[in-house]
Amino acid sequence: LLAAQADTMYVFGPSSHGTHVAGIAGGSGSGQIAYGVAPDAELIFISLKRDAPSLIDGFNYIKDYAESVGKPWVVNMSFGSHLGPHDGTDLKNVAMDNLHGPGRIFVGSAGNNGNNNFHLDRNFNEVSDTLYTVVNFDNGIANSFGQTLSMWGSENSSFKVALRFTDFSNTTIHQTPFYWSNDEPVLIDTLDVNGNEIIIRVTAVSAFETNDKPNIRVEVRNTSNLKTVLVMHSDDSHVHIWNNVRMNNRFTNWGVNLTNNYPNAVGGDHHYGLGEPAGVGKNVITVASYAAEQWNEAGTSFVFGGLSGFSSRGPTVDERTKPDIASTGQNVLSSINSFDESNQTGLLFSFEFEGRTYGFKRLSGTSMSGPMVAGIVALMLEANPNLTAVGAKEILKMTARLDDLTGNIDPNEGHLQWGWGKANALAAVIAAQQFVGIESIQWHERAFTIFPNPTNQSNVQIQLTENLQGRDNLRLFVYDLSGTLIREIQLSGAGQESLELGQIGAGSYLIQLRGVDLLSTFTLIKVD
Repeated sequence: LLAAQADTMYVFGPSSHGTHVAGIAGGSGSGQIAYGVAPDAELIFISLKRDAPSLIDGFNYIKDYAESVGKPWVVNMSFGSHLGPHDGTDLKNVAMDNLHGPGRIFVGSAGNNGNNNFHLDRNFNEVSDTLYTVVNFDNGIANSFGQTLSMWGSENSSFKVALRFTDFSNTTIHQTPFYWSNDEPVLIDTLDVNGNEIIIRVTAVSAFETNDKPNIRVEVRNTSNLKTVLVMHSDDSHVHIWNNVRMNNRFTNWGVNLTNNYPNAVGGDHHYGLGEPAGVGKNVITVASYAAEQWNEAGTSFVFGGLSGFSSRGPTVDERTKPDIASTGQNVLSSINSFDESNQTGLLFSFEFEGRTYGFKRLSGTSMSGPMVAGIVALMLEANPNLTAVGAKEILKMTARLDDLTGNIDPNEGHLQWGWGKANALAAVIAAQQFVGIESIQWHERAFTIFPNPTNQSNVQIQLTENLQGRDNLRLFVYDLSGTLIREIQLSGAGQESLELGQIGAGSYLIQLRGVDLLSTFTLIKVD
């Protein structure tokens, strides 16, 4: 890294994204307060392009190295795009499906398009009318080429698209020919439309090799005042469209709205907004973002903790609930690349090492919440090295925290923004250590309540839900934030029982209810 004078080159130049993400997952903090979730983990850095071969090579490098040193591993993916089918069948996802297993787990970010109406879908089997939508541009970005329209149909179908350019009165100035997916066009065209240069690039496949779905990708550069209207028709396809900024040297995941300011046009929405590959993988733990809780000034309760508006929303195109879990991704403090001149202001603290200044700064995004959970999974793998992706995901779901901001989440359905709730690191690590066959454990949503909570009293009341009352072999465990067991009691199965806290100090405690086939957790707040 010192020789390269960068942590991320590729087409980006010196940057701090990889440094910040790595610091969250496993940074030492260098004696400062901003150490990572798993600071004793061994870190492997991969430099890659955004294509499937490069990423799969990186996965295999991690697998081979981990096997050589006899360690389990977790991959964090704080990146993504919207070029793929969003159903878990892209080549990158197929690779993860083949590579995951005991001690081999993939975690990734949901994406940052929660506020963008950049998606649109039309089932032409139900609505046969031609689809019109207005393509919006973000030409204010330096080095932007224009927009990428990534469009995927349903299996064994076909569709066609054209671009229409109109003036302010919606009069058509020019329309391209229709491009059919069946024809698999590959072209670059420069148009002169009333003296305005417009560039169009089109590539298409009639049936993608892993899913038999048609795909058309249109890249368009239009810096004029002419409106760009996408025109689409099909006889048999259900088509999804994503509109993202296209840089001159790369694709991005920055969504831009599709709007209805044209006769009979349809505007976009923010659904199906999870990025590829981490947001849609069948064997990936997908992470949403929320703002971390903080104590209020009185020290009696938490404030903040709400979902980050930018956090992308599910479901996947094949209608699976994603994301899986949420963690803190807003204003997260972590390390900054010392060679990144653009990020040397706003540092909260720094230290000197061999003549260089190494700083720490707050950044936001699901890029930050992803490594939070990757670090938690690393701790889970330390507790249980044979944990699988399925097991880790189920543990995170079962032990997730719910509160007034998440609301009640159906344990069978999940939530298209929160997943199954807020990741609870301590509860997840304890569960990973105690349960091998986690698939046989039932998660009981809010199996019990604690009151008062927060409390300054020496005992609290435990209220079991009605379906657990009278059940034998129920035990209650109280852990402090170091994971130390400080209380253990056998419950009688009565509806309400008293839990003696004694002289424990102020802070947060994990209350875990266990039975023969169940697990449920709750967080207790003790105040002075």
